[in-house]
Amino acid sequence: RIGVFMVASVLAAVGGLMQAGYVTVVTAGQGSNLIFEVFAAAVIGGISLDGGRGRMIGALTGVILLSLVTNILTISNISSTWIDAVDGAIILIALGLARLIGTERV
Repeated sequence: RIGVFMVASVLAAVGGLMQAGYVTVVTAGQGSNLIFEVFAAAVIGGISLDGGRGRMIGALTGVILLSLVTNILTISNISSTWIDAVDGAIILIALGLARLIGTERV
């Protein structure tokens, strides 16, 4: 169990270093705007909001799907406001499907 936390910490540090490589100034709240995207990707991947377990492949699928949709909309010159609206609609659809199916995974 402690090994999982150690791996997660190392991966978080690597992600932070990668993010810091894109910008010249790093602030404490720099990644706070990404929390909705992370939450949406987890829900799309089938991770339960009720505290249940999820699978890594599901979370990865959610990240890939959400990134694909966001990139397609960005390439199409869609406003960032509409991209956020589409992300919200996707998460609502994922939550609705989870409740409709009656399981904790979509």
